[in-house]
Amino acid sequence: MASGKTGNKGWNDPPSIGGMTGPSSVSPDPALAGNSGTQGGDVPAASTDPQGVQDTSMLLANRNFIAEQVKMWQERCTPGLPARHAADMDRHLTAMLGDLEGGRLSAALEGCLHRLLSLLTEGDRAQVHDAQSVIILNHASEISSWMLGIKRLVHEACKQAS
Repeated sequence: MASGKTGNKGWNDPPSIGGMTGPSSVSPDPALAGNSGTQGGDVPAASTDPQGVQDTSMLLANRNFIAEQVKMWQERCTPGLPARHAADMDRHLTAMLGDLEGGRLSAALEGCLHRLLSLLTEGDRAQVHDAQSVIILNHASEISSWMLGIKRLVHEACKQAS
């Protein structure tokens, strides 16, 4: 917003070029306008090719693997925990499974969770902690409500393995 004095511009006012203010009157190159690979900026139609079907089935298989592994590890780790810790872990993991089943997790995060749980099953504790760190650092906004459950699960599973 410009101040009351002539010639002074606010931090968010459009730039002035050669006495003109606001956006340039030069029209953009039509080849660069809209979505790349489409004509007229139209959104391409949904793909019905077999690859799209395979991607969907892979996504569902990945989600099923994650859910099954979380439940299996939870059943293994819960008996040795104090009641309060077990209830807290259960609450967080239930929230995570709800996000997973609701499709609210990114494909990248689902891939990281798949890797984490695979490594946990293999018993490679150093790699498990690295995978957990990757999730925490790269997906903080998605995991904030339930990561404590995963951390507790990993901690308890690694304790059992040693």
